[in-house]
Amino acid sequence: MSRKFALRDIGRVPVVEEKGSRKVIGVITRSDIVSAYNRYLLKEEGGFF
Repeated sequence: MSRKFALRDIGRVPVVEEKGSRKVIGVITRSDIVSAYNRYLLKEEGGFF
């Protein structure tokens, strides 16, 4: 997903209730994805130190 954001210069995408729905229930930003990835890396590596 992050690669698609970068390749198409997308800053945010809507989150819909279910596939095919037009009801927006949230928004995911590029920074949300980067933050989640960083948290994942920290967890896998056992933190900073």
